[in-house]
Amino acid sequence: MLGERRYLQDVTLTRQHAFGPVNLIADWSPNQEHPRYWSLDQRADKHAWRRGRKRFWIEPTFRDWKSYGFDLESSHIDDPERLDVLLLAMSITTVWLIHVGDWLTQHGRRYLLEPPHKNDYSLFRLGRDHVQRALTVDGTIPVGFTVSHAV
Repeated sequence: MLGERRYLQDVTLTRQHAFGPVNLIADWSPNQEHPRYWSLDQRADKHAWRRGRKRFWIEPTFRDWKSYGFDLESSHIDDPERLDVLLLAMSITTVWLIHVGDWLTQHGRRYLLEPPHKNDYSLFRLGRDHVQRALTVDGTIPVGFTVSHAV
């Protein structure tokens, strides 16, 4: 039900394929149109949900560093020292692009980059797309790092 989270153990998925048993987390946040489901091989409980929330941030970061942003794999760098320097630059740029995405969000400008029916672009993607757009149309790019505090 809307606004609820449920933990289910030993569930078999689909009669046709009989996949499982697996454990499931079903979460329907009030601001989501549909519930989200996680399938786990570990016990489905509040601890698994908290671990999953952290993982949700890790996997998009890997995607951003690989195919969705920097294309790290195409660098073919195999020297550990050179790779360290590249990863440091990517880390700083990632933080900055997240800052730009947050700046867009705080100033009500997500609509410039995100389709009206979506609200699922990551702050990294918003920042990346804004910088690309600003370079194309001679727009404003916020430089620096600040911390926004909710009052």
